[in-house]
Amino acid sequence: MTHRGVNCDTMARSSLAAALAAVFALMLAAPAAASAFAFEVGSELPDDELPVLGGGKAHLLAPTRVSVFVFFRTGQENSADVLARLARVEKELAGKAVRFVAVASGDEAEAEVRRVVKQSGIAMPVLLDRGDALYGKLGVRLHPVIGIADEQHHLAAYEHFRKVNLEARVVAQVRLLLGEIGRSELAAVLDPPAAPVDESDAVKAGLQARFARKLLEAGQLDQALAMARTAVERAPGAPEPHVVLAEVLTARGDCAGAAKEQQLARAAQAKGAVLASATLRPCAAQ
Repeated sequence: MTHRGVNCDTMARSSLAAALAAVFALMLAAPAAASAFAFEVGSELPDDELPVLGGGKAHLLAPTRVSVFVFFRTGQENSADVLARLARVEKELAGKAVRFVAVASGDEAEAEVRRVVKQSGIAMPVLLDRGDALYGKLGVRLHPVIGIADEQHHLAAYEHFRKVNLEARVVAQVRLLLGEIGRSELAAVLDPPAAPVDESDAVKAGLQARFARKLLEAGQLDQALAMARTAVERAPGAPEPHVVLAEVLTARGDCAGAAKEQQLARAAQAKGAVLASATLRPCAAQ
């Protein structure tokens, strides 16, 4: 279609290119790692007191212990999965100077919160964040997300949802704060040697990544994000899914998240994985 001699498809492509250029310019100024909170690691967290499921009130953070807290929602598969896995972490760290607490975000029905909590097997208290007041104060950007604070209430670490190694990462972060392991031992848990990529999974993940790019080009951002994440989960050691996920996150305005995915793609390439059809675009000055 043309308008006064100008091809509209060309105009659309030019507009898209300009938009992507603007996003990449923002990425250059973004920090290398995405944060799950408005608070940076090392910042002192507010210790709000909230209603407890079942009655009474409790603070988010422990007065003299390491604190592990998780924001979750009912009706969300990833939240249910993380709660069940934290139930195992609770048992593994039982008897240590660490306190766990879950935070149900939003005005969710208490009956539904109880059902999810019972199904998960967690023993930790559940705080009710009515009106998402604490959610807003902390600047939580997704669900579920786990925060870990030291005894002085400083944010020591956070963990996004991940299918692999989540429990070990939380346990290692806590053990570091308790003085049971050193930073080299923590690093071995946080960045283990990449497992060999199963070729069949790599092929399937590549197809999913390319389909995610087609969805992105069609403007279907939510579907593209879901498909790109599926590709990453299928073959986390392959770079192409990370690159495509970075493209989707860029289009959604999550420049820090895109930078993190590009770092993962570069790390996979450094370990010998082959980058097929995607082109790696660094988003931070080297």
